[in-house]
Amino acid sequence: MWRCASVALFVFFIFSTSALALTPAKDAYTRGKYLLEKKDFNGAIKALNEAIQLDPKYVPSYTNRASAYRMLEQWQKATDDCNKAIQLDPRCTEAYINRGIVYNKLIYSKVFQGQKAIDVYDKATDDYDKAIQLDPHNAEAYINRGLVYHYRWHLAEFVPNLIRALHLDPKSAESKIRPQLQKAIDDYNKAVQLDPKNVLAHYIRADAYISLGQYQKAVDDYSKAIQLDPNLIEAYNNRGFAYSSLEQWRKAVDDYNKAIQLESNSADVYSHNGWFGFSNLEQWRKAVDDYNKAIQLDPKNALLYNNRGIIYRNLGQYQKAIDDYDKAIQLTPTLAQAYNNRGFAYRKLEQYQKAIDDYDKAIQLSPTLAQAYNNRGFAYSRLKQWQRQCQKMVGDYSKAIQLDPNSAEAYGNRGFEYRTFGQWQKARDDLNKAIQLESKTALGCFTGSEEYTSIADQQNVIDECNRAIPFHQNWERQWKTIHNWSKAIKLRPKDAVAYYERAKVYLKLEQYGKAVDDCSKVIELNPKFAEAYYNRGLAYHELGKTNLADKDRKKAKELGYKPDLKHITPSAGNER
Repeated sequence: MWRCASVALFVFFIFSTSALALTPAKDAYTRGKYLLEKKDFNGAIKALNEAIQLDPKYVPSYTNRASAYRMLEQWQKATDDCNKAIQLDPRCTEAYINRGIVYNKLIYSKVFQGQKAIDVYDKATDDYDKAIQLDPHNAEAYINRGLVYHYRWHLAEFVPNLIRALHLDPKSAESKIRPQLQKAIDDYNKAVQLDPKNVLAHYIRADAYISLGQYQKAVDDYSKAIQLDPNLIEAYNNRGFAYSSLEQWRKAVDDYNKAIQLESNSADVYSHNGWFGFSNLEQWRKAVDDYNKAIQLDPKNALLYNNRGIIYRNLGQYQKAIDDYDKAIQLTPTLAQAYNNRGFAYRKLEQYQKAIDDYDKAIQLSPTLAQAYNNRGFAYSRLKQWQRQCQKMVGDYSKAIQLDPNSAEAYGNRGFEYRTFGQWQKARDDLNKAIQLESKTALGCFTGSEEYTSIADQQNVIDECNRAIPFHQNWERQWKTIHNWSKAIKLRPKDAVAYYERAKVYLKLEQYGKAVDDCSKVIELNPKFAEAYYNRGLAYHELGKTNLADKDRKKAKELGYKPDLKHITPSAGNER
């Protein structure tokens, strides 16, 4: 798990204070240093130009002018001044630190890529090594070297093989990333030891802890940074992320609200509050409000629309979710997750072919997106001619498992299909694996065949499945039940109970449109049948027709119905 909260890049001004006789050169230098402190960078450069012209061998004039050039992103001029300072004084610590920061900035600005980027990072490391060798008590040197180690693994952006490793072999990738992060933390520790009140040292060490998944340590460091600087917005925002990772949702919301209080125009803070705060508290309406504000501030951010779409989906407002996914795709046509999520919404609306088309596109854009394979396999099972798709379903579930060996859902779904083929041993193995991976997930189970398993083995598997899904019935039995009730309806077309019982089975199989039809028939035959109104309301809710759902539930309540069982539907994967 390699997650990283947003990071504010702090910049150090490296000032030199060597003695200089009272001369016009000193006056120009002093004026330049003052303007640099006041962030008048062009004015500082002008004054320092004058100082250098009057005394071309005074090293601090070059190091301070380098800082001004760096702040104006004039990288080559900044580098030239650092080189000149080192030429005049090879022991000038400030020049090495300044030049190292320039190298860092060149990487962040993506001026260099691939191996060239790695080479520039190495140059930065060499400069900080030299600065620390010259001044072992310089906290800024340790902090900046730590930043190099910390973000070197972000070079995955330039190295496709490492990106692939992160997807296909996380443990191997972790073995490459973790040592760099630990080196960074060692340097931050040294900086804190040298300067315990250094806000940046605590702040960026917390960020490194987040990258390592050590969230409580991150909380402690962000708290220290906030104690030192109560107006540090990024610390509240990132501590909120750490709290959400610790599932301390209320504390996360409090931190995001504080960040919003300090900076009401940050789309990131609103989106974090909506996603990591209110969503986890299942306060979906508040989450939507925060995303509305984030989108107002950053209307071209595709991820904001994608995430708001997920919240609408959780509210059962599938058409609104689709509208948001449409916008995300319009803004970023290569956003595979938006296609994957839109496919899920289409499936909930029983538009299965559209769902499959979206999963196809998600897979085309991101061939390693395991969720898309699992979800496409599930969508195939909902087509009218689903029996013809069995091989495709198994193929998709197998691919999902290959990409994500810890996917309980893919094992569970593949187990269903093996059962369809009568391959009971494979079905049992897959379902056992699913239960082993996530025993609390509702997976579904099958009835074993005595031809292939003993009664004891069969009962053992059923017991394990039942521990995971206490309310889920055997899928095959449901279809047989539908067949039996259909025969009853054919014989007794005005039997309201028969339609009602068949509607209940359709609900369990997520055949919501058919459930609505049967419940409507029940109500036509018996307008006082309270349970039919309630179940039709459930089906309408799953179809995203919330107004009709509320109306039916209200009617059921008026008729005296009090539900005592939860409605459980099969799992087809959660896209995040």
